[in-house]
Amino acid sequence: MNNMEEERIDVIIGKLKEVGVLKYGDFKLKSGIHSNYYCDFRVLLSYPNILKSIYKLIPDEMFEDIDLICGVFFGGIQLANMISFERNIPQIFVRDAEKDYGTKKQIEGNFMNGQSVLLIEDVITTGQSVMKKVEILESYGLKVKILTILKRNELLDKILNNNINSILPLNKIINGNNNKLSKIYKLAFEKKSNI
Repeated sequence: MNNMEEERIDVIIGKLKEVGVLKYGDFKLKSGIHSNYYCDFRVLLSYPNILKSIYKLIPDEMFEDIDLICGVFFGGIQLANMISFERNIPQIFVRDAEKDYGTKKQIEGNFMNGQSVLLIEDVITTGQSVMKKVEILESYGLKVKILTILKRNELLDKILNNNINSILPLNKIINGNNNKLSKIYKLAFEKKSNI
């Protein structure tokens, strides 16, 4: 990671704190684990410029050989939508269980056996919910690659035997450090402009 990219990440983290996505204190997570920080990326629905700044941090290689985008409900949907629209990659949506009415589909959208899916989540802590989606998608013959805004546990790759790509580095979130911003990035942050 070069200095310019590091500064961009610092600015984004500063904006995430400013709009209430990142909170520091004492929080109980969905997994039952206690944490001194909480990330509510669903707030980004109201801040498309910040979401777009996060999207711009995703390396182009992440989209190589990807046929479909699939956002995990609810946290991954807004980033999945942005990626789909920006990259012109079709989307699908996977339900936790088959519908018991109508077409009874578990996956909405068009797909074919053997296609590659980029599964998008906002935060992954234990990986349990995202792995349920992976199992469903794989049961339909799809190949899955995982992308999350934040991976809270660096050991997840070993635990889940799967490559989980994270956009924001965990150490930057934990430290919440914006003290080393250059003048131009400080100005962008203060004026609430795009980066």
